[in-house]
Amino acid sequence: MGDNISESEALGQATPVGSDGKTAPRRKWRRRLVVLVLLLAVAISVPFLHNNFGLSQQSRTEMEENLRECMGRAHDLIDSHSMSLSHYKPNAALLYMIHDMAKMMEDSRLEKVIRIYLIKCRGLYWNRLVFNRYLEDLPDELEDLPQEHIQSIAEDTRWFYYAVGGDKNKLSDKEQSRLFSPTACTTRDLTHQLMALALLRERGIEIAGLDTLIDTVCQRIAYEARLDFRVSDMYIQRVAFLFAANRPDLVRRRWVEKIIAFQQADGGWCFPYLPRAIKPLIGGWHSVDHTTVQAAWALTMIDRRFPEWLDQHYTN
Repeated sequence: MGDNISESEALGQATPVGSDGKTAPRRKWRRRLVVLVLLLAVAISVPFLHNNFGLSQQSRTEMEENLRECMGRAHDLIDSHSMSLSHYKPNAALLYMIHDMAKMMEDSRLEKVIRIYLIKCRGLYWNRLVFNRYLEDLPDELEDLPQEHIQSIAEDTRWFYYAVGGDKNKLSDKEQSRLFSPTACTTRDLTHQLMALALLRERGIEIAGLDTLIDTVCQRIAYEARLDFRVSDMYIQRVAFLFAANRPDLVRRRWVEKIIAFQQADGGWCFPYLPRAIKPLIGGWHSVDHTTVQAAWALTMIDRRFPEWLDQHYTN
């Protein structure tokens, strides 16, 4: 009888028990879960760290060479697309950027884009946006937009219309509330809000608290830039608009390096984000004028308007 052991007793002896009373298999699964959580945390944090902190040790001379080579190739592409940008698919905001680049660079090729545009659209209302930064170039006798057309365009485009037209082109109370709110907008609306506010400031329109509001919006855009690691049109737009709003101090060195690194073989940039490892599998993406002009504008501002930004981020 003493040699007889019940089945439950035999199973109990066969299962190791830890000093804390928990079985070894349970502890093993708990360790695996901890390891999995740690790996997941690393996988999530790496893209954000990579977006904000680079390991490169470029000197200022090396960065300037990379910057100007990249910028030159982008200007070449804009020149080759001059008819599309100026005649077939004119975009007043992009032409504003090209006009600013032409002034900074004194580049006849970029000036040509504006000249071609004026042949077709000399009296267009949106020239007030194209020439907003350099009002001395503004063509005379610009026609107003029909009221039905104004109502058909997107709200953020109406912000631009208001910004370059002054008080005579009123926004609704709701539209004004969003335009002048420090917290109402995010992502694309937030960058477009900044551009509209910057256009108002350039025109010298007196609005109480405008500079403070612009600084708040810039801070929020920089916060979004820290979190969004995808080098897309939106990524580039944030960097370009921060420079345009005279806040180079908010632009991180890593963001500019990533923009330069993602230039395509043709000298432009794609609209969507696409990891490099995937591009060879599907042939990559074609460059898009909207993204390319913004990237070229950002790099041109660094080179010509904010050389001190290079001083602050790179050693000689």
